[in-house]
Amino acid sequence: MKTLLRFFLIPFLAACGGAAPPPAAPTAPPAAPAAVAAPVAPSLVDYVDGSATSGVHLDMKRARGTPLLAGLLSSLAAQHASGPLDDAKQTCGFAPLDVVDEVVLSRAEETMLLVATVTVPADRALACVKAMGHGDDAKIDDVPAVKLAGGQVIAAVKDGKLFAGDEPSVRKALKGSGDRGPIASHLAITPDIVGIGYGDVNDEPVKTVSGTLKATDQEFALDAAVALTSEAAASQLVTLARMQMAKAGGNATPEQKKLLEELVSADGKNLRLHVGVKGDAKAQAERIGTIVAMSVENIRHYTSRTKSVEARVTVDVIAKSLVSYVEGQKAKKKPALFPPSAPPVPAKVPAATTYTSKESDWSAPTWKAVGFAATDPQAYRYEVVTAPDKKHAVVRAQGDLDGDGQLSTFEESLEIDKQGNVTTTPLKVTDEME
Repeated sequence: MKTLLRFFLIPFLAACGGAAPPPAAPTAPPAAPAAVAAPVAPSLVDYVDGSATSGVHLDMKRARGTPLLAGLLSSLAAQHASGPLDDAKQTCGFAPLDVVDEVVLSRAEETMLLVATVTVPADRALACVKAMGHGDDAKIDDVPAVKLAGGQVIAAVKDGKLFAGDEPSVRKALKGSGDRGPIASHLAITPDIVGIGYGDVNDEPVKTVSGTLKATDQEFALDAAVALTSEAAASQLVTLARMQMAKAGGNATPEQKKLLEELVSADGKNLRLHVGVKGDAKAQAERIGTIVAMSVENIRHYTSRTKSVEARVTVDVIAKSLVSYVEGQKAKKKPALFPPSAPPVPAKVPAATTYTSKESDWSAPTWKAVGFAATDPQAYRYEVVTAPDKKHAVVRAQGDLDGDGQLSTFEESLEIDKQGNVTTTPLKVTDEME
């Protein structure tokens, strides 16, 4: 400031005839230019693309230091549900959960990108991904990569970060941090939060879904909110959820029933879910054990019920195809009769596995006549059994989802009456896996 004053005021006073002030003391040499700040490494949420509509952000490094993860892993082991984690450790030579410090997963309608910081060298991380994903070596520009089985997902490691997703998204992320879409602002993690998620659903009546996972030495809490279009929708969903939980909790312990009662509530237009506990490691471990026990059982039940949907839907489709076949015969002025029996596909009932059929499996005349052929992996064997009079037929599916040798059977019977009309009986289910 003094230098500026001398520079402007002295010439001004001299020009006006005024006396110039005495010379100022010598000034210190100008300070050296400030060092240019090093570029800040992008946060993982900076890689979230502008088109993303949902995302999840996990701080695994902090989670490992809380009772949450230890309790979760021990509870999974107690429920004999830690197989996938054990397999991953054996395959990779290290436990993946131990070498991943942070993860951000974002999705758009057409794209997906996972970014994770890893503490193992790039070659070991890629070898693990390759082994677990049955992948092949690849490259993106000059960066080593692995293309997973099916070719839809590619993974690469650069500067301690693992990138995985569709190739355009990974290629863009490797070149920089992307354009940080609006979803990123919903994924910031605070000191007591180890996980957070958010999604724009916009599927009536749901608008958005969000959730946080808090984990400290004194507490853990999982909170989720589903924003709905009306208070009535929130109230109805709470009622439905509680009815389902009451049904699922028929054999639950008192602790499990209490947990179910506290789980879901309505808050205006929001459906809220909460589960957690305040307390030391022991108290947290006990609650986590209860949650895992319920979750494992419900997942097993849900998985078996989901797979049984395949049988129910497929049997119904084949039965309707047989009805259409008979109607077609009548339209051609031919006798109203079912086609001959169709051989089972596959020949042997799948046991705790699925079967991917070939086109030739469905080449029998009856399968051709009704126009049916499965294209997706199937957990059941399908067949059509036609009576000698061709007036009666049974569509049958059989499966052995848990591989214990006890078959689950789904049957729909069809009959052609004297007027040539087809009647069907309700689906009959025997020994469905619960």
